[in-house]
Amino acid sequence: MLARKICPREEETLSRVSTYLNFMGDTEESFNFYREVFAAEFVYPIQRFVDVPTTPGMPPLSDEERAKVQHVEMMILAGCLIMGTDMIETMGHHCALATTRRSTSSPTAVRRPTGSTAPCRKGAARRPE
Repeated sequence: MLARKICPREEETLSRVSTYLNFMGDTEESFNFYREVFAAEFVYPIQRFVDVPTTPGMPPLSDEERAKVQHVEMMILAGCLIMGTDMIETMGHHCALATTRRSTSSPTAVRRPTGSTAPCRKGAARRPE
């Protein structure tokens, strides 16, 4: 039997996938459904269009449009972040089904608990003692 080398403070780099979803007015309803299904919470409170300062050239929004979701994020499962927004037609937003997808991934350093008995891998990063 081969002896395993122990790494008490090994770090790994894991990937995180981020996906942005565009909705035609039902972002909040959809994310409340995701919150229930994934037993997850919003990363930050829902940001609405009313919360964002207007900029020159921005079309006036109705009260209904101003109450829509400008941005929301939720971490689901391990390393998957979903974000969403409501598309506002008066702002020039148009949603075409299944034609645009955008995902990003970024490495995230994860520290294993002290005293981990996981084997060291060649090239694994270690924290100094």
